[in-house]
Amino acid sequence: MMTRFFRSLTRQATFGQLRRRSGGRGQSYQPGCVEALESRLLLTTFFVDAALGNDANAGTPLAPFATIQRAVDEADEGVTPGADLIFVAAGTYNENITIDDTDPLTIIGNGVVTIDGGGGGDVINTAQGSLTLRNLTLTNGEDGLDALGDSVSLFQVDATFNSDNGFEATDVGQVSVWQGNFSDNGTDGIFLVDVGTVFLFAVDAEDNDQDGVDVEEFGGIGDNTTSVTVIQGNFSYNGDEGLELEGETITVNGVRAHANDDEGMEIDDARTLNVIFSEFDGNDSDGVEVDDVDNVNVFFSTMTDNGSAGLDVDDVDRLVVTGGVYSDNSGDGLDLNVDVSATISLVRANGNGGDGLDLHDAQRVTVLFSRFNGNSGDGIDLFDVGRADLRFVTARNNDFNRSEEHTSE
Repeated sequence: MMTRFFRSLTRQATFGQLRRRSGGRGQSYQPGCVEALESRLLLTTFFVDAALGNDANAGTPLAPFATIQRAVDEADEGVTPGADLIFVAAGTYNENITIDDTDPLTIIGNGVVTIDGGGGGDVINTAQGSLTLRNLTLTNGEDGLDALGDSVSLFQVDATFNSDNGFEATDVGQVSVWQGNFSDNGTDGIFLVDVGTVFLFAVDAEDNDQDGVDVEEFGGIGDNTTSVTVIQGNFSYNGDEGLELEGETITVNGVRAHANDDEGMEIDDARTLNVIFSEFDGNDSDGVEVDDVDNVNVFFSTMTDNGSAGLDVDDVDRLVVTGGVYSDNSGDGLDLNVDVSATISLVRANGNGGDGLDLHDAQRVTVLFSRFNGNSGDGIDLFDVGRADLRFVTARNNDFNRSEEHTSE
């Protein structure tokens, strides 16, 4: 085992190295005392090379291990707390890796590094601690990565063609994924349960048998998952939803969910949902379905050519939709059931198979600078609303009424 730290040292003070018993000028000195120096932790680093290494080696740059598991085991044996770092040379590693250490561990691929699970078991399974992976491909396992613990950070990691999930994490405090591909897996691309905070940037999750990304929370809203943030990425051609998300605050920015067999995105049980500059098109069901969310804000997004509604909202307190296109859907462009207030502005909902805008139950409705033309139902259908304010709105060439309002006293 490599030395992790400089052991505590003692030294005998000489007459010229007297230790001051207490501070301040004029205080007495006591020669012959023993001074203890603090322990200092060193990062432990191992090297792995499938072509040139041997597991009997020391794991140094000149004498690397042959397998990643050998390096992980050596790191696990450390008795002194400290982070471990494993560098993996380019190549294919036929392994199922188990990580048990509670210390932080980072595994970095140098070049094209593929870890092949051989069709059985998880490619990497970690039970605890903090794990960081960089520049790796995890394939042909049960899960590509199955994680518990404090945190998981993935940078340029691909998890594809696994029989279950590309990446699964349960009861992890924080998950961050940057620039990864989680496609062609037997269940979900990414499946997260009761994860504290979730951050996904430039992630693709396509052609999975179920969801592209599924984030689930057991218990009340925010009890376990406080925030989910998805920025950029493609979540298309999945067997169920492109994105299925739960959490206290959910933000989706710059994503596309296309041609999924169910909804492009489904949101359940959240305090706040923000959807910004995103596209949900050609899905077999709704472009976006939202249920039981307090506040929903949708800005300059597109929901078109879907098999049901473009945007389907139910049991939402406050809704703001600004900008965007909600056209050519088989159902309504916007099908909205809002409890308190809805503000719709600068939108276009034309050529839908149902209504352009179908809005129920809100106490206050404001529609500004929007178009609802050429729909097979009504241009605008307001049912059981309190106060409605429509300004600079067109609703032409619809098969039924241009604009219809039903209000119950």
